[in-house]
Amino acid sequence: MLNIFFIKILEFIYKTVNFLRRRIEKSEKVSGKIVVSVGNIGFGGSGKTPLVIGIARALKEKDIIPAIFLRGYRGEKEKEGGEVLSSEPLLYGDEACLLKRNLPKLRIFVGKDRVKNMKKIEDKRIKVFLLDDGFQYFGVKKDVEIIIFDKEKKPFLRRDFIFEIRKADFVVKANKNYDFSFHYSVKGVYNSLDKSEDDNKIFVAFCGIGNPESFKKTLQDNKILFENFIVFPDHYEYKEKDIKKLLSYGRSLITTEKDFVKLEKYGIKELYYLKIETVLSEKFKKEFLEKIEKELKL
Repeated sequence: MLNIFFIKILEFIYKTVNFLRRRIEKSEKVSGKIVVSVGNIGFGGSGKTPLVIGIARALKEKDIIPAIFLRGYRGEKEKEGGEVLSSEPLLYGDEACLLKRNLPKLRIFVGKDRVKNMKKIEDKRIKVFLLDDGFQYFGVKKDVEIIIFDKEKKPFLRRDFIFEIRKADFVVKANKNYDFSFHYSVKGVYNSLDKSEDDNKIFVAFCGIGNPESFKKTLQDNKILFENFIVFPDHYEYKEKDIKKLLSYGRSLITTEKDFVKLEKYGIKELYYLKIETVLSEKFKKEFLEKIEKELKL
Protein backbone atom coordinates (compact mmCIF):
# COMPACT_ATOMS: atom_id res chain seq x y z
CA MET A 1 0.00 0.00 0.00
CA LEU A 2 2.85 2.38 0.87
CA ASN A 3 4.56 1.54 -2.42
CA ILE A 4 1.45 2.56 -4.37
CA PHE A 5 1.28 5.79 -2.34
CA PHE A 6 4.87 6.72 -3.22
CA ILE A 7 4.37 5.75 -6.88
CA LYS A 8 1.36 8.07 -7.05
CA ILE A 9 3.42 10.90 -5.51
CA LEU A 10 6.08 10.38 -8.17
CA GLU A 11 3.37 10.30 -10.83
CA PHE A 12 2.00 13.65 -9.58
CA ILE A 13 5.48 15.19 -9.69
CA TYR A 14 6.04 13.85 -13.22
CA LYS A 15 2.70 15.25 -14.41
CA THR A 16 3.44 18.60 -12.79
CA VAL A 17 6.82 18.81 -14.52
CA ASN A 18 5.17 18.13 -17.88
CA PHE A 19 2.47 20.70 -17.09
CA LEU A 20 5.13 23.36 -16.48
CA ARG A 21 7.36 22.37 -19.41
CA ARG A 22 4.41 22.52 -21.80
CA ARG A 23 3.80 26.14 -20.79
CA ILE A 24 7.35 27.40 -20.27
CA GLU A 25 9.58 25.74 -22.84
CA LYS A 26 9.87 27.42 -26.23
CA SER A 27 9.06 25.14 -29.13
CA GLU A 28 10.85 25.61 -32.43
CA LYS A 29 8.76 26.13 -35.56
CA VAL A 30 9.79 23.99 -38.53
CA SER A 31 9.39 26.12 -41.61
CA GLY A 32 7.55 24.72 -44.62
CA LYS A 33 6.43 21.49 -42.93
CA ILE A 34 3.31 20.33 -41.10
CA VAL A 35 4.18 18.65 -37.80
CA VAL A 36 1.68 16.01 -36.65
CA SER A 37 2.05 14.46 -33.19
CA VAL A 38 0.52 11.13 -32.18
CA GLY A 39 0.66 10.48 -28.45
CA ASN A 40 -1.18 9.72 -25.23
CA ILE A 41 -1.21 10.78 -21.60
CA GLY A 42 -0.61 7.37 -20.07
CA PHE A 43 2.32 4.98 -19.80
CA GLY A 44 2.40 1.79 -21.82
CA GLY A 45 0.98 0.76 -25.15
CA SER A 46 -2.15 2.40 -26.54
CA GLY A 47 -1.68 1.84 -30.26
CA LYS A 48 0.45 4.90 -31.07
CA THR A 49 2.83 3.23 -33.51
CA PRO A 50 0.10 1.32 -35.42
CA LEU A 51 -1.87 4.58 -35.68
CA VAL A 52 1.22 6.37 -37.06
CA ILE A 53 1.47 3.61 -39.68
CA GLY A 54 -2.21 4.04 -40.58
CA ILE A 55 -1.89 7.82 -40.83
CA ALA A 56 1.27 7.57 -42.96
CA ARG A 57 -0.53 5.27 -45.39
CA ALA A 58 -3.55 7.58 -45.55
CA LEU A 59 -1.27 10.52 -46.37
CA LYS A 60 0.52 8.52 -49.08
CA GLU A 61 -2.85 7.70 -50.67
CA LYS A 62 -3.30 11.46 -51.09
CA ASP A 63 0.24 11.81 -52.51
CA ILE A 64 1.34 13.64 -49.35
CA ILE A 65 4.73 12.26 -48.36
CA PRO A 66 5.52 12.11 -44.62
CA ALA A 67 8.70 11.44 -42.67
CA ILE A 68 8.52 9.85 -39.22
CA PHE A 69 10.41 10.79 -36.06
CA LEU A 70 10.64 8.90 -32.78
CA ARG A 71 13.02 8.54 -29.89
CA GLY A 72 14.29 5.05 -30.72
CA TYR A 73 14.11 4.03 -27.10
CA ARG A 74 17.06 1.87 -25.94
CA GLY A 75 18.62 1.79 -29.38
CA GLU A 76 22.29 2.70 -29.81
CA LYS A 77 21.26 5.66 -31.99
CA GLU A 78 18.89 7.10 -29.36
CA LYS A 79 21.39 9.67 -28.10
CA GLU A 80 23.16 10.82 -31.27
CA GLY A 81 20.20 10.30 -33.59
CA GLY A 82 20.08 9.27 -37.22
CA GLU A 83 18.06 7.81 -40.06
CA VAL A 84 16.77 4.25 -39.88
CA LEU A 85 18.45 2.47 -42.78
CA SER A 86 17.88 -1.16 -41.83
CA SER A 87 15.94 -3.38 -39.45
CA GLU A 88 18.42 -3.52 -36.58
CA PRO A 89 16.62 -3.23 -33.21
CA LEU A 90 19.85 -2.93 -31.23
CA LEU A 91 20.81 0.09 -33.30
CA TYR A 92 17.49 1.86 -33.75
CA GLY A 93 15.07 0.35 -31.21
CA ASP A 94 12.20 -2.07 -31.77
CA GLU A 95 9.50 0.51 -32.58
CA ALA A 96 11.62 2.15 -35.29
CA CYS A 97 12.24 -1.24 -36.90
CA LEU A 98 8.52 -2.02 -36.74
CA LEU A 99 7.84 1.24 -38.60
CA LYS A 100 10.54 0.54 -41.19
CA ARG A 101 9.18 -2.95 -41.72
CA ASN A 102 5.70 -1.60 -42.49
CA LEU A 103 6.74 1.60 -44.28
CA PRO A 104 9.96 0.64 -46.10
CA LYS A 105 9.85 3.53 -48.60
CA LEU A 106 9.43 6.30 -46.03
CA ARG A 107 12.25 8.09 -44.25
CA ILE A 108 12.28 7.33 -40.52
CA PHE A 109 14.53 8.98 -37.93
CA VAL A 110 15.38 8.15 -34.32
CA GLY A 111 16.95 10.32 -31.64
CA LYS A 112 16.10 12.38 -28.58
CA ASP A 113 16.63 15.62 -30.51
CA ARG A 114 13.91 15.33 -33.12
CA VAL A 115 14.31 18.92 -34.32
CA LYS A 116 17.94 18.16 -35.19
CA ASN A 117 16.75 15.25 -37.34
CA MET A 118 14.06 17.37 -38.96
CA LYS A 119 16.63 19.89 -40.09
CA LYS A 120 18.48 17.15 -41.97
CA ILE A 121 15.65 16.78 -44.47
CA GLU A 122 16.14 18.80 -47.63
CA ASP A 123 13.67 16.81 -49.75
CA LYS A 124 10.93 19.31 -50.64
CA ARG A 125 8.55 16.48 -51.55
CA ILE A 126 8.25 15.61 -47.85
CA LYS A 127 5.45 17.82 -46.54
CA VAL A 128 4.48 16.25 -43.20
CA PHE A 129 6.55 15.30 -40.16
CA LEU A 130 4.93 12.58 -38.01
CA LEU A 131 5.98 12.32 -34.36
CA ASP A 132 5.46 8.90 -32.83
CA ASP A 133 4.80 9.39 -29.09
CA GLY A 134 5.07 13.15 -29.45
CA PHE A 135 2.72 14.61 -26.84
CA GLN A 136 5.48 14.83 -24.22
CA TYR A 137 8.03 16.18 -26.70
CA PHE A 138 8.23 19.95 -26.32
CA GLY A 139 11.10 20.83 -28.66
CA VAL A 140 9.00 21.45 -31.76
CA LYS A 141 5.80 23.39 -32.44
CA LYS A 142 3.05 21.02 -33.53
CA ASP A 143 0.43 21.91 -36.11
CA VAL A 144 -1.81 18.91 -35.43
CA GLU A 145 -2.01 17.12 -32.08
CA ILE A 146 -3.61 13.67 -31.92
CA ILE A 147 -4.12 12.00 -28.54
CA ILE A 148 -5.26 8.42 -28.07
CA PHE A 149 -7.57 8.38 -25.09
CA ASP A 150 -10.45 6.22 -23.91
CA LYS A 151 -12.01 7.25 -20.59
CA GLU A 152 -13.29 3.71 -20.15
CA LYS A 153 -9.72 2.39 -20.05
CA LYS A 154 -7.95 3.95 -17.10
CA PRO A 155 -4.18 3.46 -17.04
CA PHE A 156 -2.61 2.92 -13.64
CA LEU A 157 -0.13 5.73 -14.28
CA ARG A 158 -0.38 8.86 -16.41
CA ARG A 159 2.28 11.18 -17.80
CA ASP A 160 -0.07 14.18 -17.91
CA PHE A 161 -3.10 15.53 -16.12
CA ILE A 162 -6.29 14.46 -17.84
CA PHE A 163 -7.32 18.04 -18.70
CA GLU A 164 -4.33 18.27 -21.06
CA ILE A 165 -6.31 16.39 -23.70
CA ARG A 166 -8.05 19.73 -24.39
CA LYS A 167 -4.91 20.68 -26.31
CA ALA A 168 -5.56 17.98 -28.90
CA ASP A 169 -6.99 18.62 -32.34
CA PHE A 170 -8.19 15.01 -32.38
CA VAL A 171 -8.92 12.80 -29.38
CA VAL A 172 -9.26 9.30 -30.76
CA LYS A 173 -10.08 5.88 -29.39
CA ALA A 174 -8.55 2.59 -30.50
CA ASN A 175 -11.28 0.02 -30.57
CA LYS A 176 -13.88 -1.56 -32.75
CA ASN A 177 -16.36 1.00 -34.12
CA TYR A 178 -14.26 3.92 -32.83
CA ASP A 179 -11.79 6.22 -34.59
CA PHE A 180 -9.38 3.48 -35.51
CA SER A 181 -9.35 -0.25 -35.08
CA PHE A 182 -7.13 -3.18 -35.93
CA HIS A 183 -7.37 -6.14 -38.24
CA TYR A 184 -5.30 -9.06 -37.02
CA SER A 185 -3.72 -11.93 -38.92
CA VAL A 186 -1.19 -14.51 -37.79
CA LYS A 187 2.07 -14.65 -39.73
CA GLY A 188 5.33 -16.53 -39.30
CA VAL A 189 8.92 -16.51 -40.40
CA TYR A 190 8.31 -18.98 -43.22
CA ASN A 191 4.56 -18.99 -43.70
CA SER A 192 1.19 -17.62 -42.67
CA LEU A 193 -1.17 -19.56 -40.47
CA ASP A 194 -4.59 -20.05 -42.02
CA LYS A 195 -6.83 -20.29 -38.97
CA SER A 196 -9.61 -21.89 -41.01
CA GLU A 197 -7.31 -24.82 -41.75
CA ASP A 198 -5.67 -25.11 -38.35
CA ASP A 199 -8.14 -24.02 -35.69
CA ASN A 200 -6.70 -26.45 -33.15
CA LYS A 201 -3.09 -25.18 -33.19
CA ILE A 202 -1.98 -24.36 -29.66
CA PHE A 203 0.82 -21.85 -29.08
CA VAL A 204 3.11 -20.69 -26.34
CA ALA A 205 2.46 -16.93 -26.25
CA PHE A 206 4.97 -14.38 -25.02
CA CYS A 207 5.76 -10.67 -25.29
CA GLY A 208 7.91 -7.84 -23.95
CA ILE A 209 5.64 -4.80 -24.30
CA GLY A 210 4.24 -2.09 -22.05
CA ASN A 211 0.75 -3.57 -21.87
CA PRO A 212 1.01 -7.39 -22.10
CA GLU A 213 -2.61 -7.89 -21.03
CA SER A 214 -3.79 -6.18 -24.23
CA PHE A 215 -1.86 -8.73 -26.29
CA LYS A 216 -3.30 -11.58 -24.22
CA LYS A 217 -6.84 -10.26 -24.68
CA THR A 218 -6.31 -9.83 -28.42
CA LEU A 219 -5.23 -13.46 -28.73
CA GLN A 220 -8.32 -14.54 -26.79
CA ASP A 221 -10.64 -12.27 -28.82
CA ASN A 222 -9.29 -13.78 -32.04
CA LYS A 223 -9.70 -17.30 -30.66
CA ILE A 224 -6.00 -18.05 -30.90
CA LEU A 225 -5.27 -20.91 -28.50
CA PHE A 226 -2.30 -20.83 -26.15
CA GLU A 227 -1.37 -22.85 -23.09
CA ASN A 228 1.31 -20.56 -21.64
CA PHE A 229 1.56 -16.78 -21.56
CA ILE A 230 5.05 -15.51 -20.69
CA VAL A 231 5.74 -11.85 -19.98
CA PHE A 232 9.14 -10.19 -20.42
CA PRO A 233 9.96 -6.56 -19.50
CA ASP A 234 9.03 -3.80 -21.98
CA HIS A 235 11.56 -3.38 -24.83
CA TYR A 236 13.25 -6.61 -23.72
CA GLU A 237 16.31 -7.72 -25.65
CA TYR A 238 15.95 -11.47 -26.04
CA LYS A 239 18.92 -13.75 -25.45
CA GLU A 240 19.63 -17.25 -26.70
CA LYS A 241 18.79 -18.72 -23.29
CA ASP A 242 15.32 -17.14 -23.56
CA ILE A 243 14.81 -18.73 -26.97
CA LYS A 244 15.89 -22.14 -25.66
CA LYS A 245 13.49 -21.80 -22.73
CA LEU A 246 10.58 -20.87 -25.02
CA LEU A 247 11.33 -23.72 -27.41
CA SER A 248 11.55 -26.20 -24.52
CA TYR A 249 7.75 -26.10 -24.20
CA GLY A 250 7.55 -28.01 -27.49
CA ARG A 251 4.93 -25.75 -29.04
CA SER A 252 4.86 -23.19 -31.84
CA LEU A 253 5.53 -19.69 -30.51
CA ILE A 254 3.43 -16.56 -31.01
CA THR A 255 4.33 -12.99 -30.06
CA THR A 256 3.75 -9.38 -31.09
CA GLU A 257 5.17 -7.91 -34.29
CA LYS A 258 7.17 -5.49 -32.14
CA ASP A 259 8.87 -8.45 -30.43
CA PHE A 260 9.18 -10.35 -33.69
CA VAL A 261 11.52 -7.76 -35.26
CA LYS A 262 14.02 -8.58 -32.50
CA LEU A 263 13.68 -12.35 -32.95
CA GLU A 264 13.69 -12.68 -36.72
CA LYS A 265 17.47 -13.02 -36.75
CA TYR A 266 17.23 -16.34 -34.90
CA GLY A 267 15.32 -17.97 -37.76
CA ILE A 268 12.96 -19.90 -35.48
CA LYS A 269 10.86 -22.04 -37.82
CA GLU A 270 7.75 -22.21 -35.66
CA LEU A 271 7.70 -18.55 -34.62
CA TYR A 272 4.55 -16.60 -35.46
CA TYR A 273 3.45 -13.06 -34.71
CA LEU A 274 0.15 -11.23 -34.59
CA LYS A 275 0.19 -8.92 -37.59
CA ILE A 276 -1.73 -5.67 -36.98
CA GLU A 277 -3.30 -3.72 -39.84
CA THR A 278 -4.61 -0.33 -38.73
CA VAL A 279 -8.08 0.59 -39.98
CA LEU A 280 -8.91 4.30 -39.76
CA SER A 281 -12.58 5.21 -39.52
CA GLU A 282 -13.81 7.08 -42.58
CA LYS A 283 -14.89 10.01 -40.39
CA PHE A 284 -11.48 10.41 -38.75
CA LYS A 285 -9.60 9.92 -42.02
CA LYS A 286 -11.76 12.53 -43.80
CA GLU A 287 -11.47 15.15 -41.04
CA PHE A 288 -7.73 14.57 -40.55
CA LEU A 289 -6.88 14.77 -44.26
CA GLU A 290 -9.04 17.88 -44.66
CA LYS A 291 -7.08 19.57 -41.85
CA ILE A 292 -3.74 18.59 -43.39
CA GLU A 293 -4.78 19.84 -46.82
CA LYS A 294 -5.95 23.10 -45.25
CA GLU A 295 -2.62 23.50 -43.42
CA LEU A 296 -0.75 22.78 -46.65
CA LYS A 297 -3.12 25.10 -48.56
CA LEU A 298 -3.79 22.39 -51.16
